[in-house]
Amino acid sequence: MIKLQSIPEFQAHLPLFSIEDNFQVVYNQFLASSLGKIYQAIPWEELVDCFGITESKMGPDCIFSPQGKLALMFLKNYVCCSDERLVEQFNSNTHYQLFCRLLLGIGEQISNFKIISHIRCELAAKLNIDRVQKCLAQHWLPYMEELEQVVTDTTCYESSLRFPTDQKLLWEATDWCYNQLKLLCKYNKQPMPRSKYTKWQQRYWNYSRKRRKPKKERVAITRGLLKLLKKLLEELATDTQQLNASMPEKYYRQYAIIDKVLAQQNYKFTTGQSPEDRIVSPSKSYIRPIVRGKETKAVEFGAKVNKNTN
Repeated sequence: MIKLQSIPEFQAHLPLFSIEDNFQVVYNQFLASSLGKIYQAIPWEELVDCFGITESKMGPDCIFSPQGKLALMFLKNYVCCSDERLVEQFNSNTHYQLFCRLLLGIGEQISNFKIISHIRCELAAKLNIDRVQKCLAQHWLPYMEELEQVVTDTTCYESSLRFPTDQKLLWEATDWCYNQLKLLCKYNKQPMPRSKYTKWQQRYWNYSRKRRKPKKERVAITRGLLKLLKKLLEELATDTQQLNASMPEKYYRQYAIIDKVLAQQNYKFTTGQSPEDRIVSPSKSYIRPIVRGKETKAVEFGAKVNKNTN
């Protein structure tokens, strides 16, 4: 049992915990931790043989042993921080030192954080991925289940697809409706209905060429395109009924997609919330936005696929 005391309760002395005198206790605590379990699950000797790392016989000795160099790379991935921050934590964390088989004495510390980069470059030059994978697979084979299945989690990105913004989406839908309306009017030999398409075309071009797009302009162009798209869809539906002819199936399918785009964008514009199954491209309506990398902003997109292969 260890009695815990706050610092103000220490009167005349501060007792120091000696790792050398209590090494087995500290080492058992390390093995019981999550990092210690990772340490016990890695075949260190076999990995050292795969990399062909040996102690240098010329020049000054490296403070890390061959196993310690490999352990340092595992630790780098475990803590997910910069080299400088890793060295800072390594100097003050006993478990990190035990993981790399290196105990620093009182007053000792690693001051050169670039040693991690040097070790990383050294191991990269000696890495043979096939040998390392085979080594790890053989060691972990008794603990692996369902070896006849391969499960992958991948993110597929469509080619020839522009970065999705609401303004691009609305303009593509508006442009499609206007071109279809021109074809129908030409076929019926009737004049084009009046619209503000030319005005908003010029405004959209000016807006799209700007590197910085203020929120005020973004809201204005979105509101205008929503109204224009709604009017063109109504005109298109009216002219199609007056024509009283069967249109291709592709036309009705695309019209339904754009009508859904209008409903989704109206909902997003009025509520500020992204609708379910939001369409980001009229030509590829199956694409759905996904969030990768950032938690607060959808900056990436693609069709996420979970595929099981036997």
